[in-house]
Amino acid sequence: MEFLARHKRLKWSSFVIVLLFLLWMFWPDRRLAEVKAMQQELFSKDAKKLSPEERKGKWEELRKATEKLSPAQKQELAKEGQDRFEKELERYAKMSKKEQNDYLDKKIDGMKKGQKGPTFTPKGGQAAAGFTQKSGQTMSSEERDRMKRQRLDRSTPEFRALMANYRKDLQNRMNARGIQAAGWMGPR
Repeated sequence: MEFLARHKRLKWSSFVIVLLFLLWMFWPDRRLAEVKAMQQELFSKDAKKLSPEERKGKWEELRKATEKLSPAQKQELAKEGQDRFEKELERYAKMSKKEQNDYLDKKIDGMKKGQKGPTFTPKGGQAAAGFTQKSGQTMSSEERDRMKRQRLDRSTPEFRALMANYRKDLQNRMNARGIQAAGWMGPR
């Protein structure tokens, strides 16, 4: 009798352990879920109603939360962002020329509105350039090369073609409007 009782307890204990293990394996990571929720909030229509100070605070919270993620989680987040951007580029590529110009005008106006420095200036002005790190220091050429290689490794030829076409169109539209692009927008 004692053997059967012990056997039942062992069976139930094993079942609970396996169940807990499966829950642990498939439970969504709370930090990653939190960052995704913060992103959704920042990109929602309601976020446009926030004051610039509130929006800046939310972006800072997102940055701090993202720093706490593991490299694999950051890579997953970046992949999801790239997938969303690729879908947007595919949608852009299917637009008529007039729709594309309207789309680009909205993007340019948004970039000009969000700029603090001399990145967007009338033709003949100076454009800001350079990659920066968290501390505000300019990255070395080796760091820039490493980041470019990583971006290249994570992208598809289709994405790169869409991106090249979008950059070219954006540059041409900015030139047509008499706006000089930032250094990162230059020829590739």
